Amino acid sequence: MTKKPSSLINHLIKSKKRLRRGLAAMPIEEKVKMLVAMQKMSNQIRISCGRKPLPEWQL
Repeated sequence: MTKKPSSLINHLIKSKKRLRRGLAAMPIEEKVKMLVAMQKMSNQIRISCGRKPLPEWQL
């Protein structure tokens, strides 16, 4: 077995840790903005599937 898959997995794990540290360091205001953006995307998907949208947070 080659070391390539193991190397790829290690790279992915390190990248994930870096991303999580970056998100944890963000100000709460930015996190809330991201959450509202995800709510909007979720509601677009719900509408396209014929479902009723859920209330979005107002900033």
